[in-house]
Amino acid sequence: MLVRITNLLFAAAFSLAAMVQFNDPDPWLWIPTYLVALACTIAFERGRLRFEFALGVTALALLWATTLVPTVVKHPPPVADVFGDVKMYAPGVEEARELGGLVLIAGWVGTLAWLSWRKRRSLPPAA
Repeated sequence: MLVRITNLLFAAAFSLAAMVQFNDPDPWLWIPTYLVALACTIAFERGRLRFEFALGVTALALLWATTLVPTVVKHPPPVADVFGDVKMYAPGVEEARELGGLVLIAGWVGTLAWLSWRKRRSLPPAA
C-alpha cells in the first residue's frame, strides 16, 4: 500500500513538473523527460513496467545528472534560491533544480525497476 501511495505521489509530481516546463528555456528536453518518468509510474501501477526499460530510464537520468554536477559544484547556489522563488538569481540555480529533478526520477524509477525485477523473479515460470 505504501508503494502504491508513493507511486501515485510521484506520478502527480512528474505530471506537475512536466506542466511547469513550458516556461523553461529548453522545454523540448524536460517535458518528455518528466512524461517518460510519469509513464513508468503508470506502467508500474498497471503491472506492465518492464524492468529493462525502467533500468534504462534510471541509467540515463543518472548519466545526465552527472553532466550537471560540475556546474552546480563550480557555482553552488544558495539553497533559498534553489527552493524559493522561480526566478534564477545566481549561476547554477537552474542546473541545481535540474539535477534535483533527475535525481528524483532516477531514484523513484530505479525503485520501480527493482520492484519490477523482484516481482518478475518471484513469478512461477510460464508453462
